[in-house]
Amino acid sequence: MESSRQQYIIEKQNELKEKLKHFNKCRKTWSRIDYVFKTLNTVVTVGITVATAVTGGLMLPIIVPTVLAAFTAVQTSSCGLIILGYTSKQKSDYKKKTEILDTYLNKLFIFFERSREDKNITIEELEEFNEILDKFDVEISSVKVKNS
Repeated sequence: MESSRQQYIIEKQNELKEKLKHFNKCRKTWSRIDYVFKTLNTVVTVGITVATAVTGGLMLPIIVPTVLAAFTAVQTSSCGLIILGYTSKQKSDYKKKTEILDTYLNKLFIFFERSREDKNITIEELEEFNEILDKFDVEISSVKVKNS
């Protein structure tokens, strides 16, 4: 019975460590996506602005620079919405999940160490361990991440 309690705690620790790896990987991925959108937005905006200035100076019909300026406004606002409304939110949500998981891994550390060292885990300790895990589940599920 005692070894099954120890095994249960070790399995839970491994599950939490895998979740932490997953959340960190997702956070890094969304950080890269966010960076790409920001860079792309800047490059396209500068390119269109230069094109607008050049076409305006060439005495082309006024419609060409106007269309380019309108395109710049649409492109800037749409990329801004994607960056602020989606990629930054995803990045922030995974950061929150990582922080929550890290906090709970620290809270559960004593149980993990006890299971390794003395292998003497009482039912009360196991109940306390499960209570902490339940609180973790509630807190981590409160951070909603949209599926990508």
